[in-house]
Amino acid sequence: MSNKSNWMVAMGVAVALSGSCLCAQDSTAFGFDQSKFSELHKSGYAVQISDTVDLAYYTQNHEYTFGIGNIGYTQSGNSSSFSPTIFGRRNFPLTSNLAVGYGVSIGTTFGTLGGVAIESALRVKPYVFFEYAASKNFLVGASVSLFKYSTQTVRGTQTEMTDYVKASTVQIAVLF
Repeated sequence: MSNKSNWMVAMGVAVALSGSCLCAQDSTAFGFDQSKFSELHKSGYAVQISDTVDLAYYTQNHEYTFGIGNIGYTQSGNSSSFSPTIFGRRNFPLTSNLAVGYGVSIGTTFGTLGGVAIESALRVKPYVFFEYAASKNFLVGASVSLFKYSTQTVRGTQTEMTDYVKASTVQIAVLF
């Protein structure tokens, strides 16, 4: 099966999972105190810390989370790069403290690889995210990547790579 066929299969899985999340959005079916959930899931800006530092905004009840990530600069030998990412996620309550979300991150890379300019780069990664509110200002989360598609062009040569279902990150978020 070609990379494009694999990518299409993975996209179908992602769409099916997002549909199942949409069906689960009625929190009363889970039988927990919605007022406690609302107290723990206030809207606000956050710093998310994992293998990178991300800046995020959580809407009321954390229904949506979006932001920018990978905001650091990387220098290694002859290579130097900046790989910003934007992300968005739709979250669904499971308990008073726990939410599950389905999101996607999209990024690019600017810089050099082995001293040669990166002409173009793109990363797309849909993911499922579990986030536990320890308090209204402190969240702990973990994600699983459904797949990660990346393409990069250096010296006119394009490379593509697709990784399927793997653990992605564990993070701590502090809301302000």
